Amino acid sequence: MGAHINPINQNSKRLSIPDLILVDVFTAIYFVLVTIANSAWLLRDHMIVYTYFNFGCKEYLTETERKFFLPWRVPAFVIFLSLQLLSYFRFSII
Repeated sequence: MGAHINPINQNSKRLSIPDLILVDVFTAIYFVLVTIANSAWLLRDHMIVYTYFNFGCKEYLTETERKFFLPWRVPAFVIFLSLQLLSYFRFSII
């Protein structure tokens, strides 16, 4: 019979050099894909916030609602962003 090539050495408790290279390649691909996905998500979030502040004021009917759009929305965004950052730094595993 011909030699059977096993991609991961299951007979040994240790990983061989090709096994380690394979793990490193898949780990690198994973981190590249995660970085691309996170960048796309960040760009999408920026577009949503821009659209909200650019066109949100025009949707209100009265002049009083338009006048108080920015003074109430900007502090709300700052507070919610700070809460997210605080929870990230408080409960982050890293």
